Amino acid sequence: MASMGTLTLIRHGQASFGAADYDQLSEIGQEQSRRLGAYLGHKNVHADVVYRGSLKRHAQTWMGMQEGLALTLGASYQAAVATVNPALDEYDGEALINAVKTDALGHSEGAEAYKQHFRLLRDALGLWMHGQISPKGMPTYALFKSQLLDVMQHICDTHQGQNVWVVSSGGPPPPVGAGGGRQRVIPVLFFQDFKATRGGTRTRNLLLRREAPYPLGHTGFCPS
Repeated sequence: MASMGTLTLIRHGQASFGAADYDQLSEIGQEQSRRLGAYLGHKNVHADVVYRGSLKRHAQTWMGMQEGLALTLGASYQAAVATVNPALDEYDGEALINAVKTDALGHSEGAEAYKQHFRLLRDALGLWMHGQISPKGMPTYALFKSQLLDVMQHICDTHQGQNVWVVSSGGPPPPVGAGGGRQRVIPVLFFQDFKATRGGTRTRNLLLRREAPYPLGHTGFCPS
């Protein structure tokens, strides 16, 4: 019987909300990525294989993780080449919002603009998932989900017994269920609670929502 591998789903670091180009890590996002790499190095957690989406924030997150790993592990660290797959990309938030709002949102940094953005995004996501809108340039939700599950199935079938890291976004990773399987999974590693403080930094729930891995079950990939 093949040994059980581990699938680790990693959300990109903080992107540049409110900037002209959202698809860039902020300074905090860059630091988060380096810290995650250093953390994994300290924990002696390694990847045999790495996959990532094609967005700039995915590439930048993986680059920062490698910097942190190299800093922690030194000469023993051997950089991995990530396999890029667009099926791991985030949905197009701007296209979703434009499908339900005729005048595009401005790039305001105010709290109200932030709230309005995510209210519209929430509503648009629901309509898209139920097939009630067709955002420009986006596939249907059914195709989006199918392509993602195909990638995850390919990863599990191809890399049995290996430790695989997937650098993606908060939208693509499918829900993880309990039950038996050939591959364990560590849920998405979130970066959202990094805080910069005067004279230094502090972290709160910086890395893991849940650290203990558990088997994949009825998720549609990695079946028993």
